[in-house]
Amino acid sequence: MNTTKSGLVNSLSNIEYIIKYTFKNKNLLIKAFTHSSFTQDKNLTYERMEFLGDALLNFVVAEYLYENYPEKDEGDYTLARSEVVDTNSLYREISQRGLIYYLL
Repeated sequence: MNTTKSGLVNSLSNIEYIIKYTFKNKNLLIKAFTHSSFTQDKNLTYERMEFLGDALLNFVVAEYLYENYPEKDEGDYTLARSEVVDTNSLYREISQRGLIYYLL
């Protein structure tokens, strides 16, 4: 894992390359990779953003399932969504992409 904010700042272009997205506001990217144990200022951490991101991801996955699997019922959708939008599966994704290294 990255241990300094300056290390993270120097790595922003690497992160953007990995996720295939360029941020206009680099402070959002820094915030997204900063855990509350790293700083006392809760406004500089990702936990609040994580809440919103989880809600958006749940919506996107739900919409995808609904549109692409019309033969399934809401119980099937709920189970499938919970397997995709899950702490363990999301952790595996960021680990496989090497993003866990950048977390402060």
